[in-house]
Amino acid sequence: MIKLFKKIDSYFLIILIAGIIFRFLSFLFVPIVDDTVSYIESAKFIIELNYESLRPPVFPLLIVPFLLLTGDGAISAKIISLILSILLIISTYFVFVEASQKLFEKEEYREKKARKIGLIVSFLITFNLYFIIHSGKGLREDLIALIYILLFYFIMIKEQLSLRDNISLAILISLLILTQLSTGFFTIIGIILFCILSRIKRFKLKSISNNKLFVILSSFGCSFFLWCLFSAYKWGDPLANWNIQGAWFGIKYGVSISTFEDLIRAILHALTFGLPSIFIYLFVLFGFVFIIIMLFFFIKNLKNEQILFIFIIVFLNYAYLTIYVTTPRVIMYCFYILIFIAAIPIAIILIELEKRELLKQKKVNYLFIIFLVTYILRGLDTISIIYLIYQIYNYIPHFGKVNTIISIFYQEINPITLTLIIAIIIINEISLLLIFIKSKNFLSFKVEKNFKDSCNYEEF
Repeated sequence: MIKLFKKIDSYFLIILIAGIIFRFLSFLFVPIVDDTVSYIESAKFIIELNYESLRPPVFPLLIVPFLLLTGDGAISAKIISLILSILLIISTYFVFVEASQKLFEKEEYREKKARKIGLIVSFLITFNLYFIIHSGKGLREDLIALIYILLFYFIMIKEQLSLRDNISLAILISLLILTQLSTGFFTIIGIILFCILSRIKRFKLKSISNNKLFVILSSFGCSFFLWCLFSAYKWGDPLANWNIQGAWFGIKYGVSISTFEDLIRAILHALTFGLPSIFIYLFVLFGFVFIIIMLFFFIKNLKNEQILFIFIIVFLNYAYLTIYVTTPRVIMYCFYILIFIAAIPIAIILIELEKRELLKQKKVNYLFIIFLVTYILRGLDTISIIYLIYQIYNYIPHFGKVNTIISIFYQEINPITLTLIIAIIIINEISLLLIFIKSKNFLSFKVEKNFKDSCNYEEF
């Protein structure tokens, strides 16, 4: 514990304490939603030893101890959500600090960059109002995100795994499968695809060890087989979860993948509706400049093991989810790891600019403070703006006048509130853009493709 606390930055402790306070307020004042009710019902099935839910049991199982203690399903689900959201803040700081050190192993400013990246990520996660509000609803997305972060650590960051580490990795894979089947399935496909690419000599990538791969595939096979066995026994269909949910989505959204023709139609729907929706959510929640930075850094560094691994895993899950995407919640468990990608170039810029004149340093620091403050404030009415833009996007094919858009805005949001939020968003975007303009060489952001050969940024 002493060694652990020595690694903790005092700024992170302040962020963590603030995060706990905000999430506790969310716990107190944010109501549960319909999906939470279904998790509570599933938890009751577990207590009754008669599991009737199509949902995999891990998240309901976490609710059970608190349900037995309090007798209140809503409070129990919200307690779990609160705990998971706090653990998520802690894990993202430590995991991404460690991951950043792997990216810059030969650098003079390695430790400083790693801490800066960890702090930026933890701040952006802690004070994102969408994350804060979501943490009070008693849903499983924080659990999936936490498993994602820990899997990233054990698979890509921790090179030598002890017996305890291998057991932890196996448990995490099983937890992911038995929390959300589709996410677990596409994550495993992504891991296999990464292994195939990394073993091609042309790419010269450091691959996942055979030992890790065996643990991953065997734990996936066992947990998936057990769920299919239970599903076949209970409902006479080993894939009842997918088939019934797929049919429900097909009825509600008119999207089906039951035939080849339906699959083509679903893909077209994903490209014309789902993919733009994902970017709308990302731009509204995190900012246009922020997401462009993230995408640019992805493209420039796809030959790096960490970056490629994240890209493949997120891409495969989003490729599937674009067929059914309806709200940011559907895709949010990948948001946390995407923030890490965008935080890397921001941290590098801040550290490199510290070497320049004091006056320029102060200007950049002021800009960065403005960016962080407006990042928080832009979330004050985020949900309304998301659904407003989403509504306009659905309406685009039908309107012919600009007045129609204006009327939709005025119907949904108070004009004064709308003006204020738009002003905050503009300031937020411009402040981050100016930070990057101050660094003339930001287009050269590149990390080496191999952990062992991380590049030196002196030419920055």
